[in-house]
Amino acid sequence: MSERLSENFRRAEFACRCGCGAAEVDPALVSRLQDLRRRLGRPLVVTSGVRCAAHNAAVGGAQASEHLTGQGVDVRAVSPREKYEVVAEAMAAGFLRIGVGREFIHLGVSPSHPGTVLWLY
Repeated sequence: MSERLSENFRRAEFACRCGCGAAEVDPALVSRLQDLRRRLGRPLVVTSGVRCAAHNAAVGGAQASEHLTGQGVDVRAVSPREKYEVVAEAMAAGFLRIGVGREFIHLGVSPSHPGTVLWLY
């Protein structure tokens, strides 16, 4: 499960937190995350990656969540400055679906979801 997906990301970081083993991540997501990490010049902590349907329901995820398809990820961002930096650089890295939560930023690449959106949780 520790398979390297890019220079700085491993499959295990994206694995469903329920322990079911779901960990298929869209290569486009990993590529943009790697670019985002380079732009920020610091590591990104994945707080929620791939989710199986049961875990997604348990955490209150949307029925069509990008986490279900490995096309969405939440990364830790706690302070207002950190959130601003992540959002600004995520847009520069080509993320079009960005959600801002209390202690995380959702980044999505799903072509089947509405693009160029920013929302608050």
